[in-house]
Amino acid sequence: MKLTPKMNELAKSDRRLFHALEAANILEKLMMFYYKREYKIDWDSEESDPAASIKLEVDKKCDALARSYLTTVFDDASKWGFIGEESYDESERRKEYYWCVDPICGSLAFQKKKRNFGTSIALFHKGEPILGVMNCPLYRWRGAAILEPKKGVALAPEKSARKTNGLSIVVSFNKKSNPILIDAISRFRPDKVTYAESIPAKAMGVLIGYYDLFYSLPKSLGGGRYNIWDIGATAAFAAAGESLLTDAFGEPLNLKQQDYRFERGIIMTKNKALLRLAAEKTKALAANKKRIHPVPAAIVRPSNYYVIGLKCVVCGVEYKERPELLTCPACGDEGILDVQFDYEAIKQVLTPAALAKNPDPSHWRYMPILPVRDPVKIPTLRIGGSPLYDAQMLAAKIGVKRLLLKDDGINPTASLKDRASGVGAARAMAEGAKAITCASTGNAASSLAGSAASIGMPSFIFVPEKAPAAKVAQLLIFGANVFVVEGSYEDAFHLSMFCAERFGFYNRNSGINPWLVEGKKTVSLEISEKVKDKVPDYVFVAVGDGCTIAGVWKGFCEMRELGFIPRLPRLIGVQASGASPVMKVWQKGGNMKPVVPKTLADSIAVGTPRNWRKAVKAVQDSMGFYMSVNDDEILRAMKMLGNTCGIFAEPAGATGLAGVIKAARKGMILPDASVAAIISGNGLKDVSSAQRAAGSACRVPPDTDALDKILTAKKTLF
Repeated sequence: MKLTPKMNELAKSDRRLFHALEAANILEKLMMFYYKREYKIDWDSEESDPAASIKLEVDKKCDALARSYLTTVFDDASKWGFIGEESYDESERRKEYYWCVDPICGSLAFQKKKRNFGTSIALFHKGEPILGVMNCPLYRWRGAAILEPKKGVALAPEKSARKTNGLSIVVSFNKKSNPILIDAISRFRPDKVTYAESIPAKAMGVLIGYYDLFYSLPKSLGGGRYNIWDIGATAAFAAAGESLLTDAFGEPLNLKQQDYRFERGIIMTKNKALLRLAAEKTKALAANKKRIHPVPAAIVRPSNYYVIGLKCVVCGVEYKERPELLTCPACGDEGILDVQFDYEAIKQVLTPAALAKNPDPSHWRYMPILPVRDPVKIPTLRIGGSPLYDAQMLAAKIGVKRLLLKDDGINPTASLKDRASGVGAARAMAEGAKAITCASTGNAASSLAGSAASIGMPSFIFVPEKAPAAKVAQLLIFGANVFVVEGSYEDAFHLSMFCAERFGFYNRNSGINPWLVEGKKTVSLEISEKVKDKVPDYVFVAVGDGCTIAGVWKGFCEMRELGFIPRLPRLIGVQASGASPVMKVWQKGGNMKPVVPKTLADSIAVGTPRNWRKAVKAVQDSMGFYMSVNDDEILRAMKMLGNTCGIFAEPAGATGLAGVIKAARKGMILPDASVAAIISGNGLKDVSSAQRAAGSACRVPPDTDALDKILTAKKTLF
């Protein structure tokens, strides 16, 4: 696409804009190559979605191409960060300058007869946009803007030939999906409404006068979410003076916010009166929604019970709660369910002020957001309320600004799994179960045995033959019926499933039981309550079956929804290198492929994780990543944790910290990052691994002279 004379003038005056325009031109050629090549595909096929797969392929190629071009054309490449849709990295936003690129905008980019795709490129300086480029090749729209120093905007075409007596509005999302949006738009009495354009198409349309208004509702009213790469260039054009850009309530967009997501909607227009009108409509809709959907004064469910249903993570079908329903009937064991809550009702009872007055230090203090019908029928053990240490010495040793350690090894049976078992035992009592069963590599088994003992319910537990002796002994002390299976965890799992089905025992297997994630999420509820607005940048979580990291993410999301924290951290899933099937799905996509686990971290030695979908989605949604650590790195983390902090962790308990150490060493996180790691289990559960990590003690005869010689030689130790 040729540049207008004004664009050429601007490009010659600013090297950065010149290269941004060049990059946009390169990306446009690649997009058009794919568009023409793939145009003959049968887009109406019901067997697959070729448009989505092609878009992802082009996105990744454009992302890599833009990164390579824009970060290497300047002298000091280290100053220039890069953020793309497929390569977001929080550390890049901390650089003095960073490019923010959405290589190919528009979810319908390569569908037949769709012309709405485009490219968006912006350059940020210290969190503020200083130039932008947008283009929509099939519309033949292009724009460039500079505001540091402010040199204005150049557009092609400069002005739309559209003529209308009414308003022309462009909005986000399919018109069939949002009745609230339809209602809002109808109040403007528009002459023309266009749905589901890409961001560049919407923004450019407003700039050249083709549209009078770009309007998107906030997420809370059924709208969507924009990311920093979506709106970077749009914000640059607005700041250059050619348009007004706010959220849907008429408030300025805070592009410096730590969270990269913007969920309060969008208004873009050149007309101040139209902006005020749109903002008023949003506020009226928000107020009306509260009146239309009040919390019922009398509800069928028990007081303080706010579960409204279950939703399949595969097909999205929602179900009403039933005792026997653990997975989606349509999707089978792959159809893991997610518990749905009435958050509007919960906001009325679970507030920072209410929690501050609650004397209960355990995780039952979050009862309104737990799936427990009777707050009296719960295990008597004090679960949760574990300490959150600010490990300053260890942070300095590792090389991070701040390191928080959540020590869940102090729970009743010495692991985080007590949180899930407590909820499971309460559910079993409520359903009138006669016994409870599960399979485990160790910690889930001991936590179940302890919780079952505290409520007087028999437990039947299956463990693989490689389970540590200390964990098996713990089960027997709690009075569990223990079966050491001559095989793997998978073999133990199948026997426990048979036991649940054949004898009607309550199934506590966390990989398929959706209620147990709700117990595990309390660890992040507690972290959120403690840190308040000082949310860590990263939270490292050891991953085995996937249930824990899914719960951790849900807890953080709920605490932001309820107003306890202002933003979400990025989750880093850490797997043992000898048992990392979830990491491989995150890296390569597709379905999970079982592996034969080979690691000393028995609690996460899971070759066929059942909750892998939630585990992968949690990290993707948080814009985090997966990594692996080997057994030697885990042992070193165990020793460092004990030496520096006085915390004794089992191998799986120290795996998250091993991830922190490795990530800091390899530059995967920046030195000024604040980090949290969850210590999920106590070291007394696996003494043999602790001995490997620590080495042997010094033997000495009962002789003072011999002791004097030894200590004199070791004066460097004191």
